[in-house]
Amino acid sequence: MDEIGIKTAFISLASPHPYWGDNKETVELVRKINDEGAKIVSKYPDRFKLFATLPLPDIENSIKEINYAYDELHAIGIKLPTSVNGTYLGDEKFDPVFRELNRRKAIVILHPVQTLNLPDCAIKEYPPAMALYLNETTLSVLNLIYSSTLERYPDIKFIIPHGGSLLPSLYDRIEGFQKLAESKSKNKIIDVKIYLNKFYYDLAGFSVPNQLYGLLNMTDKSHLLYGSDYPYAYPEFIEKQKEKLDKTKLLNKKDKIKIYKKKL
Repeated sequence: MDEIGIKTAFISLASPHPYWGDNKETVELVRKINDEGAKIVSKYPDRFKLFATLPLPDIENSIKEINYAYDELHAIGIKLPTSVNGTYLGDEKFDPVFRELNRRKAIVILHPVQTLNLPDCAIKEYPPAMALYLNETTLSVLNLIYSSTLERYPDIKFIIPHGGSLLPSLYDRIEGFQKLAESKSKNKIIDVKIYLNKFYYDLAGFSVPNQLYGLLNMTDKSHLLYGSDYPYAYPEFIEKQKEKLDKTKLLNKKDKIKIYKKKL
């Protein structure tokens, strides 16, 4: 953080989501994770802020953990996995959780998880962060839109990771399929572009230059946030990516300062 000028880091659990079939185990582990995060924030209050984790798919205890995270740990937001055990965000079973997040006017950051049940013919040797994670995030976001979850719970601010994943590349395609998607959906869908423009996007990973170019055609510069992906991304990589962001001509100096210092 000191080497590249990061004053405050927002910490959250990335992947995997800590659920392996035992709800009780997940509830206990998530509480330990959140308490540990809160200890870091308490020790270094000017350097760290916490995005708490929830023990999904346990709905009742997830709501309890939201309240604990905000009221006791003073978390700044909530991190959600893109899916849990193969069930994506936007499924109606998660509605009570989103209702509580909406009541809290929560900031929610998504993070992809390992894709389940890949076919045997798929090449499994490459890292999931290279391609599969991006697919996971994209599917989850579209599910949130087409399930009308975002329309029912409009007071949640979402941060989409990794430069919007595949959304910038698929933007025109998604728009082109709008009418067909509406005809197949049981929910009323407003223009998808409105939602994609409303999200916030972190620039973690390989977001410069290609994803950034697509993002700027999809959303406003004020919806871009810096992200590092540390410690999964090693320091040398983070330094190179920040250097690319510093040098890109797609943004002016004022734009870059706002991205680095953006407050939601």
